[in-house]
Amino acid sequence: MIHKRKSCIVPVFSILLLGGCGSKPLPPAAAPERSAPPAPLVEVALVQTESIVETIDVVGTLEANEVSTIKPEVPGRILRIAFDEGQAVQKGDVLVELDPSKMEQEIAVAESRLASARKLVYQQRDELAAARARIAQSKAGIDRVKKDVEELLAKLARADAVLERARQDEARTRALFEKEFKTQDDLERAMTSVKQAEADRAGILASLSDVTVKTLDLHPMVKQAKASMDAAMAEEKALFTALGDAAAEAAPVESHPDVRRASAELALTKEKRKDLTLEAPMSGILSLRRAAVGDYVDKGALIFELVDISSVKTAFKVPEQYVGRVRKTQSADLRIASYPDELFRGNIYYIDPTVDEKSRSVLAKMRISNSGLRLKPGMFASVLIVIG
Repeated sequence: MIHKRKSCIVPVFSILLLGGCGSKPLPPAAAPERSAPPAPLVEVALVQTESIVETIDVVGTLEANEVSTIKPEVPGRILRIAFDEGQAVQKGDVLVELDPSKMEQEIAVAESRLASARKLVYQQRDELAAARARIAQSKAGIDRVKKDVEELLAKLARADAVLERARQDEARTRALFEKEFKTQDDLERAMTSVKQAEADRAGILASLSDVTVKTLDLHPMVKQAKASMDAAMAEEKALFTALGDAAAEAAPVESHPDVRRASAELALTKEKRKDLTLEAPMSGILSLRRAAVGDYVDKGALIFELVDISSVKTAFKVPEQYVGRVRKTQSADLRIASYPDELFRGNIYYIDPTVDEKSRSVLAKMRISNSGLRLKPGMFASVLIVIG
């Protein structure tokens, strides 16, 4: 609705009363007797100018400045409600507390898992150290067996030489014995030496098990040591993979994937315990309470609405033809039926950049200070905007 107030200019004129023209006066004897007409009344005023104030009158409904819903992030049973509906609260005030007993059990389980994960890391580190010790021991055993085999091969070469000399000595002794240059005892000693050399060589061969310098890896002791080393190396690899970044003794235990996972689960559970306490996210007034002490509430269940009415706002629509004459930060007056003799002043803080094709209007919003908290959300409001 458009209201206009205009000024007017009132000129002042002199008024002259004239008698009739061109008529003859009646003779005194013939003229009728009548009283003289009264003098005309004239109101005189100075010329003045007034401003034309052009306004538009639109309607809206008051809304709270902010509305926050108080909902739990975790399910639980309500243990305490610190404030009741209609009470004013400050930001950070504890509003609702949920029963922590079940959450404490979950925390204990998470702590146990973390302790088990850490214990497993220490155990795997010990096993890794033992596997590496077995690998080193196996390598040392292989080197020792190879050295022993090499020594046996050298002994075999010496035994072959001793046997060859003993056989040659026996042959010479036998020839001399037949010519009676050697006695029977000499021949028997020579034969005994050959048998002894053969026995020594046979013992060395038995230890070698047909192994030569080129085939040392085929020796039973070498093969056994290698098998032990291969098993230890496979265990080392598996443990190294399982330990990951925690394989080194100097590495922190928390670098192990299982420990990190268990730590994260414990931290998350402890964080959920904080969610058992619902605090006011802002200052305001609590609206209708939707739950009571002892109620079991699911995650996201509405318990309170927290309303900030330190200021209120209203949305209204400006006809398209006046959009260019309304701007942000512009002041506007608000008339409320509950307070018919008062005007509440506010400021426009939002103008929609688009025009509604159906209503051919633009949505705008204004905010009004509400220090006395007299303005309530839901009130019908008439908005007066000066456009020129």
